[in-house]
Amino acid sequence: MPGQILFEDPDDPHIKEFRTVAPDPEQALPLIEKAYGDPGAAADTLGHIGLTQQVEQVAIALAATGERTTQEAVRLTNAVADTLDARNVLPSVVSSVRAASDSLPSS
Repeated sequence: MPGQILFEDPDDPHIKEFRTVAPDPEQALPLIEKAYGDPGAAADTLGHIGLTQQVEQVAIALAATGERTTQEAVRLTNAVADTLDARNVLPSVVSSVRAASDSLPSS
């Protein structure tokens, strides 16, 4: 969904304004990779529940924007499911993450 970004006037850095900009999933992919590329480290930082919730939300948003981003969403949710499974998280949670991956448009 569109969001507000603070822009600074290049000619006068004292002039700042918020502008509404459309999301750009392709631009977001490197940031998503940085945040969740190592699911084990992300789980250590966010906790299993926090990671699961965030990745499911990110995956839904990515899948809504195109084939390449849908593939990334599927890869991301599967990586998180594998990480949770390896950490002996409840099977119902792992199944839920896998189901979220399976429900993405072109998974």
